[in-house]
Amino acid sequence: MQTWDNEQVKTFLDVSKDSIYFPIYLTAINTGMRRGEVLGLRWQDIDFENNIIYVRQSLQEVRKEGLTFKEPKSGKSRSITITSSLTKEFKKFISNN
Repeated sequence: MQTWDNEQVKTFLDVSKDSIYFPIYLTAINTGMRRGEVLGLRWQDIDFENNIIYVRQSLQEVRKEGLTFKEPKSGKSRSITITSSLTKEFKKFISNN
């Protein structure tokens, strides 16, 4: 598996900063969360005061059911400390939408 170096990440974020998906990209890059975990996030899963994301569910595609919310892959919820700059981006997104 090939990963991006810091310069490639910076370039990607600079190019995508005006995208509606920017908070998703930023969350994935800053936390290392799995794709389904990021897509399963709700605003109530973010503690804006303490800069914490609670991973409580994952969005998964299930044959014959389509997209559905399931427990995280580990089978239990977990918390991830995030930077204040990521929290600031979330607040900015909320106020603009």
